[in-house]
Amino acid sequence: MEKEEASLKKESNTRRLLVIAGLVITGLLIGGGLVFAGFKLAEQRRVPQTEPVPGGPTPTPTVPVAVSSPTPTEATPAAEAPTPTPTISPTTAESAFGGWETYTNADYGYQFKHPQGWTFTVDILNEDPSAALYVIRQGIKSNNVDDYHILVHAWDNPEKLTLSEWLQFMKDSNALPLPVEDMDLTSNTKVGGEEALQFWSDPLSGGKEPGKCHQACPVLSVYFVHGDKAYAAELQYLREFDEESFVTFTQVLSTFEFL
Repeated sequence: MEKEEASLKKESNTRRLLVIAGLVITGLLIGGGLVFAGFKLAEQRRVPQTEPVPGGPTPTPTVPVAVSSPTPTEATPAAEAPTPTPTISPTTAESAFGGWETYTNADYGYQFKHPQGWTFTVDILNEDPSAALYVIRQGIKSNNVDDYHILVHAWDNPEKLTLSEWLQFMKDSNALPLPVEDMDLTSNTKVGGEEALQFWSDPLSGGKEPGKCHQACPVLSVYFVHGDKAYAAELQYLREFDEESFVTFTQVLSTFEFL
């Protein structure tokens, strides 16, 4: 009996040692795996951001990319600007038309050059001293041209208002045929060295299409002041706009002088 008990006890101890050894080996394997995983994680964290991480999306490089300037064919075209008023000297105008003549208005103190053979007649005259200041005092109109007229209107400006002040006065008096009510009254050109405001007007159509006839044909108006007088030079069409008449009007206006 004693020998059997000793044998059983020895066998039990052996099994216990085997279990303990198995547990130790398992623990070492688990610990080693954790350490290895930790090293791999640290290594992944050290991977540069510009290199792809296995299994993940390809990162966008952080290196600045140079942007090349567009070629002329790639450039976005600028918005089309209104046709500017050409600046033409009297000498150029005379040479273009083979010698111009001079119209002089001593009553309202101005003169300008015009193509040879043109004549001007007074078509408006108001000598009533009690007439309101927004009433035209004198107006002249060109003859000898079938498709358009060039006119010059004159007003008294006894308080010598500036252009912007006088335009506002005319607007408040409902005597300024603006294409739109909220139009900017700032000068945009010059006549005879004075600031001037140029715009298309067509009171009957409300300026639907500048240069086109709608119920009435268009009028290109240029307003300016000098001393105690105010003026408007106008290109009044009897048909639709054409480039030749516009250039002629511009040339005439470029020769305008005050006496």
